Amino acid sequence: YYHDDDTKEGKDVTVTFRGAAEGTRVTISLLDDSHDNEVISEEYFTSDTFSKRLHFDLYTTWLVKIEKV
Repeated sequence: YYHDDDTKEGKDVTVTFRGAAEGTRVTISLLDDSHDNEVISEEYFTSDTFSKRLHFDLYTTWLVKIEKV
């Protein structure tokens, strides 16, 4: 999440996955000035549709890795 105004507040984003395989692992990693692709969470879903809410501070990048298990 980037913005030219350094005082801009972070924002929440909800990502919805549809058509996922039964037995899906979602691994979320954070990349910012103090985290170097650090795994923040790992969750397992059994539904073909699920949502994940992420908070984006300025200059933050999330890597969302989706794998069938």
